[in-house]
Amino acid sequence: MPSTTITAVRLRADLVEKLGASGVLPGRLLDTFSLLPRHWFMPQVIWAPLGGEPYHRFDRARDPEGWMRAAYQDSYAVVRWEPGTGSEPDSRTQVTSSVPRPHAVARLLTDLELEYGHRVLELGGGTGWTAALISQHLPDSRVTSVEVDAALSEQAEVNTTKGGREYLRVANVVGDGAEGWPGRAPYDRVVSGYAVSSVPAAWVDQTAPGGIIVTPWCTSWGAWGTLKARVAADRSAEGRFAGHGSFLPERRELRHDPVLPRADAGEPCGSGLDIWSVLRDDDERFVMGARLRDVAFLREQPDAGSPVARVWLHTADWESWVRFDLDGAGQAGAQVRRFGPRGLLREVESVHQWFEARNRPGLERFGLTITPEGKQSMWFDDPRSAVFARVGGARS
Repeated sequence: MPSTTITAVRLRADLVEKLGASGVLPGRLLDTFSLLPRHWFMPQVIWAPLGGEPYHRFDRARDPEGWMRAAYQDSYAVVRWEPGTGSEPDSRTQVTSSVPRPHAVARLLTDLELEYGHRVLELGGGTGWTAALISQHLPDSRVTSVEVDAALSEQAEVNTTKGGREYLRVANVVGDGAEGWPGRAPYDRVVSGYAVSSVPAAWVDQTAPGGIIVTPWCTSWGAWGTLKARVAADRSAEGRFAGHGSFLPERRELRHDPVLPRADAGEPCGSGLDIWSVLRDDDERFVMGARLRDVAFLREQPDAGSPVARVWLHTADWESWVRFDLDGAGQAGAQVRRFGPRGLLREVESVHQWFEARNRPGLERFGLTITPEGKQSMWFDDPRSAVFARVGGARS
């Protein structure tokens, strides 16, 4: 047996053992992860964490053992960079597709509550690994995987049919995930491989009554959390968030570098807000993004090697903004400037005070309700309580 094959078997066993020890995988899913090699769904070149480097290049032809180790570490493996060429990344490129972290996929599959015979719709199928896991787990299921990138969908088709994998019953199709795939609806389970800021109406419409939608979540403050919602016969849906899952946002949510205001723009102002503390806390960023949907943040390092770090809070049109310049000594040394008609700093401080007053609540205390008309609202603790945030509009 070739040494790389021996390495793959050993590494896969080690990964499954770690996932089992963490408690994230029930027994049958452990068998599924054990039986389906993850490296089958990796291209020849991937980018994955190594040490402190988030996107180290692993080339199977040059370093087969290093590539194999990257394929079986519990982390993402990037396969596409904007604009989708897979070329070398630089400071201005954005990740558009990756093979997700095994731990995160395990949580998604557990949340789905999969049963034999289920019809499953996956959005953002990428290279096919998640859809293949579902099919491996439920041999009599019917899985439809939608991917917007035609080249990736074609690769997923190869990955799920070659080398004796014809038993995997996956239909790989090219399309916009937000539209679902009506031709094979209804579905008992809908799962997204990318994060959304509201649930597309098509996902609810194409889910059978009693079915479950599981999707990672994102806001303008970052991607964090997973929503699990059950669909009712009247096309309403309701569910809670969980504090796990950091997935790539849908491609329409990808951010591009703006032309930043001059360093002397705006006017000085004071603030006791520890912006670093806010940005380090995934749960607080989730709350900020829910309450301030049209506000985002941007980190900037003004000069290479400079101890000064800069954080911008801004509206989508940059008509109002707040800038924090931190000198490396912490928040106490921050210089703050503001610009525009909107009191962004007061708004952010108000949300921060709400979060602190409730003892920094986790995501499990938040939920989402979708009405039969398609209106989406987020609530805190109780779905009958006052609306915490408006998320989406009515169906067209």
